[in-house]
Amino acid sequence: MCEYKSCMDSLTLDGDFKNKLLGAMLEEADRGGKGSDILANMHRKSAGRVAVRAALSAACVGVLSIAVIPVVIAMLPAGNAAPNDEMTGNTGSDSAQAAVIPIGESAIDKYGNSITFTGVDYALSLSCGENTYLPGEENVFILLSVQLDLTHEWYSGYVDITGENTCACGYVLGEDYIMSFREDIFEETFSKSHGRPYGEGELVLEVDGQFLNAVRNADPEEINGENFAVFFECADFGVEGDIQSKIQTSFYLSLAEFKNKL
Repeated sequence: MCEYKSCMDSLTLDGDFKNKLLGAMLEEADRGGKGSDILANMHRKSAGRVAVRAALSAACVGVLSIAVIPVVIAMLPAGNAAPNDEMTGNTGSDSAQAAVIPIGESAIDKYGNSITFTGVDYALSLSCGENTYLPGEENVFILLSVQLDLTHEWYSGYVDITGENTCACGYVLGEDYIMSFREDIFEETFSKSHGRPYGEGELVLEVDGQFLNAVRNADPEEINGENFAVFFECADFGVEGDIQSKIQTSFYLSLAEFKNKL
């Protein structure tokens, strides 16, 4: 496994980027790309852009292997309930919330579970003991260095990170690159405490090798916090909000330092 630098600069998303990201999703739907049927259906049913965010969160939970860009809108209007409202007791009378967590910053839920991403790297193969893992043809592994504590029981069990409940996407200068989570590698390599994920390790994503080329060839003058990142979201995990006990949480991992590795 690769060693990472301790932390990247923290970055935040503004309203313009949220709109740009959503626009890119809808353009992808028009082109008939991956997930286009879902996105097009969202667009038709949405009364406005904020409704799309709620549909995206639901898609992350219910659709296997179709990753959608986790767009985060700071406040959703009343009536657009977040996925976990039934568990938290929120009936929709108050505004729902969503959160974006930048690289190097810890996200902690009300039960004590925490996720902190500290770096991004890549590999063409990975070894663990006698096992060697290879990505699919023309694909590469993207390694997200992370500190996890998923040992605390929550509403109906524990937070899990699986291929079914995660969404991940690379976003480079207006182009999106869908990433799949390698649950098999996670289960084999990540340390466990009392049977639960705990400590430092890597979450391994798989993506088309064109993603590396896009990062490598990106013009430094065009790179900023709005168009150069990996997004990761786990439907089971949500930080505590002012209104709900659990709000949808996405992680925003800057690729600025990652570019220097290529």
